[in-house]
Amino acid sequence: DHLRAFGDGTISAKWDRFFSLASSAALRSDLLGVPFDESLRYSEDVDWVRRRKPRVVYVPDAKAEHSHNYGFAELKRRFYGEGQADMIMFGRAPGVFRALAGALAETARDWLFLLPHPSGWKELPIAPARRLIQRLSYWKGARDAGKEKRNGS
Repeated sequence: DHLRAFGDGTISAKWDRFFSLASSAALRSDLLGVPFDESLRYSEDVDWVRRRKPRVVYVPDAKAEHSHNYGFAELKRRFYGEGQADMIMFGRAPGVFRALAGALAETARDWLFLLPHPSGWKELPIAPARRLIQRLSYWKGARDAGKEKRNGS
């Protein structure tokens, strides 16, 4: 995911909601003027950049490392939280069939990306499970946050 998403920056530049503060710099006045929403446990950087609309410059040769080497349980928790955060921020959730279709599409994309990269071949057999966990956990998180929103909690 890291190599594909960040790489030289050409793929992620096309995504409308892709942002990571893992290795970023921001003006103190921007951070104080538009502080992070501390009620969000996930995607607080995406929320901040959505509300702030700063000028973002990607530097592909910057030397930084930020990693989430998640097992399935951590992956489930992370994407559940991201689904909740996205429902709070954007007010919409994918349906379960769209989540399943997304898992299939992302598995195919992963396989196509990994084939020319032999160092990643060990990921080929677990890609379907990983993507299914991500998409269904995200859907459940968004669904549950939507229920809470409708119930006023």
